[in-house]
Amino acid sequence: MGPWLETFAVLLVAACGILLARRLARCSRPWWGFWYLLPLGIIALMLAVRVREQWAFAGALAWLVTGRLRYVLVALAVTLGLVMPLSHLPRRWERIATGVFMVAVVAWFSVLPFLLPAVIRHQLAALQTTLTADGVCLQSTDYTCGPAAAVTALARLGISADEGQLAIHARANPVTGTLPAHLSAVLQRLYGDRGLRCRYQRFDSVAQLAQAGPTLAVLRDGRLRDHCVAILAVSDETVTLADPALGRISLGRQQFAAQWRHRAIVLELTQAGAGTFFPQSSL
Repeated sequence: MGPWLETFAVLLVAACGILLARRLARCSRPWWGFWYLLPLGIIALMLAVRVREQWAFAGALAWLVTGRLRYVLVALAVTLGLVMPLSHLPRRWERIATGVFMVAVVAWFSVLPFLLPAVIRHQLAALQTTLTADGVCLQSTDYTCGPAAAVTALARLGISADEGQLAIHARANPVTGTLPAHLSAVLQRLYGDRGLRCRYQRFDSVAQLAQAGPTLAVLRDGRLRDHCVAILAVSDETVTLADPALGRISLGRQQFAAQWRHRAIVLELTQAGAGTFFPQSSL
């Protein structure tokens, strides 16, 4: 599904949420309160996963909250949660303020993550893949650290890739950056027939990361932002990174552990793809 069609789909979900909420708002008070638990439950789930990150990898929850589907769920939860009480607000200005707030939240958290990749597609296609002398791909924008780190990791497996094309497929954008779960799925889809196997998983320790091979680790970059780096080596004292913003750097294991979200995309080649060099991809 292309980004324009995805944008239409999330707008349709929001519209359905509004229509459903208006219908449910006509229910009697006990039932009205019961249906209000649905949007509250969705929002509570999102917040709980943010606080207890290990829950994001628990079966069906991973499918719901780590990928782009969560933006669709936000559209549904916000429209249901804010339209249902509108008719119960006594003042007109309260209803107007609630409606404006709803539109702003849905636009920012649900529509823009789908719309922006369509709008900036040509800009991403024009990005030049920049490699340092030691083979680290430097990110061309503030929001393409994931694709740039992937270029570095893929190169270590003998696969040549392009930052801009990976960013297009991964739906990178200035609002949400690049979701690691979606990037993992994109890499698997693009290079799976070449022997690449990707999985997005949680790690308990840096020691586990040392045994994983080529990985794209997710680091904290502020309270609400993440940063993606390629792991080059893990020793007893240091972790060597290919940072798309800084180049090749080394951090102490404790310093790295303090920044790491204990999440990473693991890349590996099957026997069919091992030892094979793949030319520059025209994705």
